[in-house]
Amino acid sequence: MDQNNNAFKTIMWVILGIAIVAIVIVLLTKGKRTDPDDQNMVIGEAVVEEIDVMKLESFPVQVNVLARGYTPDGCTTLGDVKQSYANNKFTVKIESKKPLDAENCTQSIMPFEKTISLSGVSGLPKGSYTVDVNGVTGGFMLEMDNFVSDVDPLK
Repeated sequence: MDQNNNAFKTIMWVILGIAIVAIVIVLLTKGKRTDPDDQNMVIGEAVVEEIDVMKLESFPVQVNVLARGYTPDGCTTLGDVKQSYANNKFTVKIESKKPLDAENCTQSIMPFEKTISLSGVSGLPKGSYTVDVNGVTGGFMLEMDNFVSDVDPLK
């Protein structure tokens, strides 16, 4: 009986060890790119020259940002768009991607226009907000709280 108990304990320790290793691997790889194409790319930041911030006629209000800029050559394309929000400021990063082995690229800038829908505008209180897209800033104003109330104003 004592041998079975020791074998059970050993198996439990092995399972616990495997679980800990699996958790550590998940935590270390969280947020990292798993796209195999990106391993052969130079990831940078797209050049943004100007932005237009547009409030859509809806409720709750939605906000789009039209970013205009360029990539430096014919081999560079737009990559991921990442957004964050803190202290009444939306920060948007538009990445650029260029193959590591790119050699025969047209040496002329390639203009782009990219429309980005800002995440997290619904639920914001009235006020003034800043938008930063790769260092180019703009803004918008919410004249009223941007969330649907549970209270019926007609009652």
